[in-house]
This record gives sequence, C-alpha cells and structure tokens, in this order.
Amino acid sequence: MFEALFPMEKEIVDKLERKARELYQGPGSTNTRWTESFKDVLFDMGEGQGYKAYCSRREPERRHGWLWDVCWLIVGTKWTELRGVMLACEIEWNPDEYYLLEDFLKLTVCEANYRLFIFTMKKPDDFTQFDLLMNACPGSRGYRYLAIGVPRTKDWRDQKLEKLPYRAWTL
Repeated sequence: MFEALFPMEKEIVDKLERKARELYQGPGSTNTRWTESFKDVLFDMGEGQGYKAYCSRREPERRHGWLWDVCWLIVGTKWTELRGVMLACEIEWNPDEYYLLEDFLKLTVCEANYRLFIFTMKKPDDFTQFDLLMNACPGSRGYRYLAIGVPRTKDWRDQKLEKLPYRAWTL
C-alpha cells in the first residue's frame, strides 16, 4: 500500500517533474543528460536545506561521490562530524528487473531518513515495477521509501509528461 507524500518528498517530486518536462522537450536527451540533470536538482535541494550533498559528477566541483548516486549527509562543521544520512538516492535507467533490484536493494540496507529510487518505467501505464520494488523491501524496519518512475518511449522526446508516477511507503 502506498502512502501520501511527506512535504520533502512532495518538493522532490515537484522539482523532478519540472526538470523532466524540460528534458523531454530538449534536444539530445540521453540517459547521461537525465542522470546529471536529476543529480543537479537533488544536489542543489540538499545543499539548500543545509545538508552536505554528495553526488558523482563530471564537473570537478561536484565530483565527490559517496556510496549512492546522490546523498544528503547530516554533518557538523566538517565531514568527520557525520551524524546521519537524510537522503540516499539511486538512479537506474535500465528497466530490467535485475538492474532495478541491483540498485534498489542498496537502499534497503542503508540508514537514511529517506530512500529515493528513480527508474525508467517499461511502459507509461504499467505499474508492476513499483510492486517489484515494494516486495523487495525487508519488512518492519520503519524505513521510508519514495520510488519515482520516469515513463519513456524509445526516444525521450516522444513522451508527453503530465505527472511523474511515484509510490511512497514505510516498512
């Protein structure tokens, strides 16, 4: 059973929807462009909320990856004062079950307030991948998950976006 979004999750979905609309209409949309653009949104959002954001990037100033595709750390004045992980995010564009689970399962074992998984939906109206993810979660830990599906056709630009499908749940 999926749940209503928490305020931070709503902000994440809204900002990624805006970015997705831009990307769907932009020239030369590739998996790399989508990944880098989504990482930028999440990096800026985390830093803007006072967390130490990490994500691997091609630009030297953002080339600090740390365990997940994007994460927001709760730290003191320096990184050695790590107190927790606010958000851990994995992004996977290969819609095959093996690759989805390979990335998603990393989130099921991390201690983070929010676990965000962004993935390609096989078909815009097929929500079985959400069921796959929810069923892969170990139960009764109190962990919060947000999965966002990105519908696409063979060419990203063929897709018309109204809303990014998502599911949020706590186990």
